Amino acid sequence: MRILFTFLVLTFVSTIGFSQTSKMEEKAKAKVEQLNQLISGENPEAALTDDQKAKIFDLYLQRFVDIKKINKSDLSDEEKKAQKKAIYRKVGKTINKEVLTKEQIIAKKNARKKKKENKNKN
Repeated sequence: MRILFTFLVLTFVSTIGFSQTSKMEEKAKAKVEQLNQLISGENPEAALTDDQKAKIFDLYLQRFVDIKKINKSDLSDEEKKAQKKAIYRKVGKTINKEVLTKEQIIAKKNARKKKKENKNKN
C-alpha cells in the first residue's frame, strides 16, 4: 500500500512539474512565432531560419524560468521589477546582437514603428 501511495505522489509531482514546463515551452514557442510574424510581415525574405528559431526559443524559455525564480523570491517588488527588467534587456540584446541579421533587425524595428503609429492613430 505504501509503495502504491509513494508511486502516486511521485507521479502527481512529476506531472505538475512537467505541465509547468510545457506551459513555458508553449509561451516560448508563441513568442518566437510572434517575432517571426513581425519580421516576415515587414520583409518576407527576412523570416527567421529554423536555427534562429531554436536559439530564440532557448533564450525565451530561459527568460521564463528566470522570471519565475524572481517571482518566487523574497525580494521586494521594486527589486523584482529591476531584476526582471535586466533579464528582459539581456535577452533582447542577445537576440538582436547574436541571433538576428541586420535585415531582420531593420524589419523588426520598422514593423514595431508601424504598429506604434497605428496604435496612436486610434
